[in-house]
Amino acid sequence: MSKATKALFALVWGWLVELVLSVLLVLAVGWIWNAENVAAFLMATASDWLTVTGQVLFPASVAIWITYVNLASAEFGDYLRFINRERGFSAAFVFPVFVFFLSTISLIFYRGTNAAWLLWWIVFVLAYSTALTISLVGNLTSLVRLYGAFKGELRKELAREERGKGNAAANDRHTRLDK
Repeated sequence: MSKATKALFALVWGWLVELVLSVLLVLAVGWIWNAENVAAFLMATASDWLTVTGQVLFPASVAIWITYVNLASAEFGDYLRFINRERGFSAAFVFPVFVFFLSTISLIFYRGTNAAWLLWWIVFVLAYSTALTISLVGNLTSLVRLYGAFKGELRKELAREERGKGNAAANDRHTRLDK
């Protein structure tokens, strides 16, 4: 299996796990509480959920994505492309932006209309946002580890170049002394 195939498999696997976890959370909520209790809870805590999704998660995910774009446009991006991880990280950092935005818009709509048909969608999108937050932290941790490995390789390469320059300077001195 090629590196690109493994990276794609890991990305799809991650999305499936998040999706299944979210569905299981919705089913658990529906099994434990009835719809009226869930609706009352969501209406009572909608502004809190809006704060989390709209003022914390959405802006944080935008900031992470912008930072990633900046890193990907530098030498580190070349390294990520070399190891076939750039596309996966790109998708892993841009997707939460859309989900957290969708969560926020859905909560605003639900709060304004109290639409019963939207109740389980809100529960799902909040569960999915929770799962996605966990994945986002994991992806960010992986990126930081790769950045550390990249910096370590860069330091080794610079040290090799310095040693090469030192040898060249020593050879120059010997050549001048021979004349």
